Amino acid sequence: MTLQATYPKWRACLVLFFIGIIILFFGITDSVRDYNDQHWPSTDGVIRSAKIFQSMDWHNYYAAILYDYKVAGFSYSSSRVTFGDFWYASGRAASVFGRYPQGKSVTVFYNPSDPQIAVLETGFNDRTWTMLAGGVAFILWGTLPIVVFSIRERYRKNDDA
Repeated sequence: MTLQATYPKWRACLVLFFIGIIILFFGITDSVRDYNDQHWPSTDGVIRSAKIFQSMDWHNYYAAILYDYKVAGFSYSSSRVTFGDFWYASGRAASVFGRYPQGKSVTVFYNPSDPQIAVLETGFNDRTWTMLAGGVAFILWGTLPIVVFSIRERYRKNDDA
């Protein structure tokens, strides 16, 4: 008997496997970017505005931090605190908001090949780890049932012989 005939849910496993591959791909690209931004040059900046927005479901919050900085005499603005900024629980958003009050002088890390791309915090963040772990989990979730089924079938054939 083939895997397809004896294990009709193999398609679902393959879908989970490929979803895992896609998530892992984005996790790897995020981790490369997070590694690279640790080596970016820095400049001085100032927080222009800081606000907290609440999602429609009232459970998630976003700390919107807008800052200005200069590189080689050109002025830039950005709102990216870190790569992978996303909605947070209220405590995490309040923590980000508290670190960057309006008018505060900050260190801005910018991409030397494109100074419009900048962050206030470099390095790996929660989103990167979540993407990497999620990708691996989906790959395992899609692969393990097929592997277990194949091993079980192999032993079953040996017992029948």
